[in-house]
Amino acid sequence: MKKIDPARLDEGQDNLRRLLAMRWLAVGGEAAAVVAAPLLLGIPLPLAPMLGIVALQAAF
Repeated sequence: MKKIDPARLDEGQDNLRRLLAMRWLAVGGEAAAVVAAPLLLGIPLPLAPMLGIVALQAAF
């Protein structure tokens, strides 16, 4: 059986952390855009359904 280099495991964990951070930044950015568009730009949006979709993205 081939041994796995521990340094490669650390790299994989770092990559996973980065991906998760980017995912949460994207979800937060979407939520901020949905809330900011009606307030700052006066664009009428159905907030409840749109924030529900963002919440579903956060849940999965």
